[in-house]
Amino acid sequence: MCGNVWMNHFKDMSDFGSLDTSDSVHLECIRYCFLLVISKDLNEVCNIWNTHCVRRNNRISRPAGKSEVLFFQSEVHGARDCKISLVDQRELNDVEREYSQRPPELGVS
Repeated sequence: MCGNVWMNHFKDMSDFGSLDTSDSVHLECIRYCFLLVISKDLNEVCNIWNTHCVRRNNRISRPAGKSEVLFFQSEVHGARDCKISLVDQRELNDVEREYSQRPPELGVS
């Protein structure tokens, strides 16, 4: 998928000597130059994946249909809803604060 393309691109840059991954300035420049493009590619892959059709399989018991619909409307397809709801927005904010950190603006420290 698109992740391998970008990893190979940066490996090639490193192999040709135009990127030093041990240099923090090089890494910040890569983030600044490529973050938005890579994010766009990943969002496209995500959209394609979420809207692709999961086929029926006679050997495995699983619902068929579009991934996004199966996730949000699982009961319609005879599947079980495994999502866990949070009590309120405050609880969600506490979880976010505990397990994440705000990325730097434009991906650069």
